[in-house]
Amino acid sequence: FIMPFQEEINTGNNQGQRQPPTSSILYNSGVDGVLFSTEVNQWAIYHLNASQDALDPNAYIGHQFTYTLGALAPQASNMTLTKLAGDYGSVSLVNIFPATNGTSAMYGEVSKTTVAANGDTTQTQKDAVIVTRTPDSTGAAALAETTDATTNTGKITVDSNGQFIYQEDGIPNASFFGFVSNNAEFALESVSEGDGTGNPPTFTSVNNGLSLSVRRPTTTPNLAGRSYRLMGIEKYMATSGEIRIERLRGDDDTLTFNADASKVSIDYNGVDRVSRPMDNADYTLSTDPASGTIDHDVTLGSDGAISFTPTIPNPNSTREWQGFVSISTNLIILRSIERANDGSYVMGLFVAIPVQ
Repeated sequence: FIMPFQEEINTGNNQGQRQPPTSSILYNSGVDGVLFSTEVNQWAIYHLNASQDALDPNAYIGHQFTYTLGALAPQASNMTLTKLAGDYGSVSLVNIFPATNGTSAMYGEVSKTTVAANGDTTQTQKDAVIVTRTPDSTGAAALAETTDATTNTGKITVDSNGQFIYQEDGIPNASFFGFVSNNAEFALESVSEGDGTGNPPTFTSVNNGLSLSVRRPTTTPNLAGRSYRLMGIEKYMATSGEIRIERLRGDDDTLTFNADASKVSIDYNGVDRVSRPMDNADYTLSTDPASGTIDHDVTLGSDGAISFTPTIPNPNSTREWQGFVSISTNLIILRSIERANDGSYVMGLFVAIPVQ
């Protein structure tokens, strides 16, 4: 689809913004009408003119941009907690911005959850990795990795159109919103929360991210010889303070399983990138055209859990992929973590859908 040129003004803060025309490709997952896309949106920001009825093109302030992994789906009909009940696998990627000490972090989770017919949720397995960075620090002490395997419980309420709210026990000030597909095979949840006091609140932390879930199968999924389109977003953090956000578009990026699904090849063909070389530096947008193929050894469970690692190890880093295959095998969700010998990290959230 194509978004036309847009212009908005806000007299409250004496600013206006312009967004150039953009185009996005929506790819069909084969799961009940669910479509996926990766998008880049940019806005140029200006002050308003003296009468505040239009922006002043000569009073440029700066740019804003977003990289997005998006999903579009038909609204469910007559969704109930009974239809939603079952066993799910989830993958999450969250950026964490604690305000008290200026540190930042990225959080990637792979977990299994059972939803009961009354909406009670029980997490049965959790693998969370948190990479924290202390600002203005470089070298080995700049980044620190911790893990969390503590499972939780919670409660889901769902509307008939598939929109749901999840409330985790023990976190009274945070609710997570999302939607579930009409056949309850796929769910997306927006992770946006903050801890604060006062009115307006003073926040001690702000978290923002995305969680994807699929209904898990009860027998080992058959992936033999199948090819999937791979798309997603990942974040790079270096001990030097450099940060990159990269978008794998899915145009020509694929996962291809061999004849017995014991191996999978990842073909990648360039990424869109936004990067900042150090603290307080400007961000730049670029495209890296690098391409190649990397073969991986696959481990696949009877409940749809999947993981793979490079067949030939990289001497400069280790990379691992974990996630889940949905019950129809038409959707794979993945977390990827790369740990480099120089202390840097890459963490990503990906979806893979059949090449059609």
